[in-house]
Amino acid sequence: RYREAHVIPGTKELLVLSSESGELEWWRVPANGTGGGERLTTDGKVMRWSAAVSPNGKLAIHSDKDNQLWILNLESKENKLITRTEFPASNSFAAFRGYRWSPDSRYVLYETPAKNDFVQLWLYGVEDSSLRALTTDRYNSGDAAWSEDGKWIYMISDRALRSTVFAPWGA
Repeated sequence: RYREAHVIPGTKELLVLSSESGELEWWRVPANGTGGGERLTTDGKVMRWSAAVSPNGKLAIHSDKDNQLWILNLESKENKLITRTEFPASNSFAAFRGYRWSPDSRYVLYETPAKNDFVQLWLYGVEDSSLRALTTDRYNSGDAAWSEDGKWIYMISDRALRSTVFAPWGA
């Protein structure tokens, strides 16, 4: 069984999750459905969630049910742990989501819940394995997008706080 099919740019292949081995593992398969596939991961222990393939077709970012975020090198098959969170999203299955690659494949944006359940935007730098919080946990932020030239990041942030409670302990 296959799911989570993603086109690998610059190839005629798909990145898919397959349960063929008994665990959900990432595979590279021909997009036309002919011929065999190539298993890319062998470390599956829990349910894997969604992924996003970089524009250059060399990397994929993905997460799992243990609230871990991974970067998979599609050429070397190295699956590297980026980070994990202790605060899973209460309103969805995946703790990491909204992956958006920069046009040059050097950075990837993602969303994850903070301790207070507000969604924060984070930036992962592929070259130096850096993690940076782009937004505060004081406001919900998400739906990020890169400009075509990769110089700007656009996002939606809920910052219009109007409390109907006239007290310091209100909304």
